[in-house]
Parts: sequence; structure tokens; C-alpha cells
Amino acid sequence: MVGISTRAMMLRLMIPPGSFILHLGAMYKMNQYDYPVLVVGGSDRSRRFHLVALFVISQETQPVVQAALLVLRRQFYWITHKHLLLRYAMDDCDQAECNALAAVFGDNPSYRFLMCFFHVVKKVQVAIKPFSSGAAATVLREVYDLHFVRSLVSYLEMLRAVLKLWLGEPGACDVPLTAVSTPSGMLWEWLVMPQGLSNAPATFNRLVTQLFRPHQAYAQTYFDDIVVHSRAEHGKSDVESHVGHLRAVLECMHISKLNGNLDKCVFGAEEIPFLGYFIGKRDLRADPATVKAIVEWPVPKNQKDLR
Repeated sequence: MVGISTRAMMLRLMIPPGSFILHLGAMYKMNQYDYPVLVVGGSDRSRRFHLVALFVISQETQPVVQAALLVLRRQFYWITHKHLLLRYAMDDCDQAECNALAAVFGDNPSYRFLMCFFHVVKKVQVAIKPFSSGAAATVLREVYDLHFVRSLVSYLEMLRAVLKLWLGEPGACDVPLTAVSTPSGMLWEWLVMPQGLSNAPATFNRLVTQLFRPHQAYAQTYFDDIVVHSRAEHGKSDVESHVGHLRAVLECMHISKLNGNLDKCVFGAEEIPFLGYFIGKRDLRADPATVKAIVEWPVPKNQKDLR
């Protein structure tokens, strides 16, 4: 990591914490080696941006970004003999940057993280790309309305109305948004997750993970696979515990309107295949079918075979 700043640039942060917003962003086109460059600056109430520091980093991960921010904070104290207090910080909602900012400046009780509205709109436009022009315009208009409300009360009222529309009954809201028109003039609507949506597998996996989080002590999920494991506890045998866990998982699926394929289900087994492994009561072993080629590979007998 290489940091670049000056005393004059650091002194730009010598203003009340509530009068500026610290901006953090990574650029990838500022050097010929494609190393990310972390840009740190502040904007005042007149919306002018003031550059504070540049950091050439190896990768955009939380430990690296956090180390850069710690250097910034230490240098500010070394120059001014005052702690850098931060009330507002803004970036493009990158997970590494967000967590690093919270770790370094989150000790201030009044610290608030702000998401760059440009990146909000950019991500919304990617998500609504398959929508019809009318539905896409409606979503964007409501996002803008939420952003420019004048008070917290108005925001909460508008958010409640928007969520009621967006998260309503499937037949009344999300199905019409996925309608597509064919060259013959027919209009078709998806009753399952449509093709072409942004991050559809990740969205489905997040839904399943959230639904079964209350059961994570005995049920693990990965996309459409659910593993339920039980052991004897609380005076119950392992079979009795397993029946109770299965009932809880199936009830969760029933309430959430998730269907299971009975032909692919295995119940009451001491060992099951899962993600290329056999998970058993006593051990974990690789699936023989996946390692068959390695096991049957001929033993090299000379230097040519070894290569």
C-alpha cells in the first residue's frame, strides 16, 4: 500500500464533523498496472469536493481499506494533535469499504453511513432492466420520491406505501412486472423466477438463507438443497429429535410456499450425499465418483510420466 497526501490536504478536514461528508471510493483507471486507487476526500455544504489522500492498494478488501483509513487517522492526529471525528461517510455501498469505515470511525456515536445515490440508481436500473418501460419508470420515480422527501415522517409513510405496492400479493404486483410480449402479439407473465433478471441465483439463495435462519442449528441450506441433521439431546433419542426438526423445516417451507421434490428427498439416513461429499453420522468423506479419476490415475514410472 502506498499513500499520498500533504499537510495542506490533511488540514482540509479541520472543520466541524457535521459540516462535511467524507467520501471514499476506489478507482481502477488511474495507473497502468490496474491497481485500485482509494480516493479519500470531503465535500462541504457548498457541495465542493476537497481531495485529502490517495492510496494505491493491492486489492479492495476490508483489511486493506481499513489499514489505509487507520493510516489516515494516525497522520491526521500527528499533524493536528486532534482525533479525526467523522459524522458522515459516503461511498458506493461496497461491502469492504462500508465495513472498514465502521471499524475505524464507528466509535463516534453520531457516525452515519450514507450510500451514494448515483450508485443506488445505477443498481436499480440493472435490476429493472427486464421490466417494461412503464414499470421501470414507476420504480425509478418511487426511488427518487423516497430520496427527496423532506422529513423522516414523510419518508416512513411513503416507504410503507411503496413496500405495500412492491411486496404485495404475487398476482397483484410482481407478476405483471415480469410480463413480456412476443412477436405474435401475445403477452406472457412469469409465475416462477423469470430469466434475465440480475443476480437471480444469489437472490434465491438469500431468500432461502433468510427463511431458514431460525433453524440454522439443525438445518443448513445451499440454493435448493436443505440438510437436516439431529442428535440425541434433552432426553430425546436422535430419531425423536430428527422428527421434530423435520416437522419444523417442513412447516417453514409450507408457510413460505416452497415446494420440495419428493423423488430427490432422503429421510432418516445415516449418510447422505451433499455438494460432492458424503456426510455421515461418524465422518465426512469425498464422493467416490468425484475422485475416481484421481484414484485410478496410473502411477508414473519415469520422468516423462511424472511431467
